[in-house]
Amino acid sequence: MAKLVVFGGTGYAGGKIGAEAVRRGHEVVGVARNPGSAPEGVD
Repeated sequence: MAKLVVFGGTGYAGGKIGAEAVRRGHEVVGVARNPGSAPEGVD
């Protein structure tokens, strides 16, 4: 699958997008000011 970068990964839209991408089997890296609240599976 694809490797994705999600900017705003802990925000509303970024969190939903990142979580769905992980669920579909993609490798996801989230970029955020507060990385401690990233969805499960998002680095």
